[in-house]
Amino acid sequence: MSWTMTLRKAPRERTPRVAAPRRPASGGSGQGRDLAVTLADAVLSWAERGRQRRALGALDDGALRDIGLSRADADHEFSKPFWRT
Repeated sequence: MSWTMTLRKAPRERTPRVAAPRRPASGGSGQGRDLAVTLADAVLSWAERGRQRRALGALDDGALRDIGLSRADADHEFSKPFWRT
């Protein structure tokens, strides 16, 4: 005798959806915080870009060749101001 068993899935329980917190329509502190975060991100990006350009400028010609750049490429990138991409 062979038994065949059918498994039924239990019904899924629905979880209630929770709405995201709402920001004030105008004049709230959320906008100032967003601006502060955006400004902080920009300053950190500028600092990192400046650090990378200084490190690139410090490489010797052999190291530049290893990464596929010429001295002219490195000097061009190194001469850019930190805020320019």
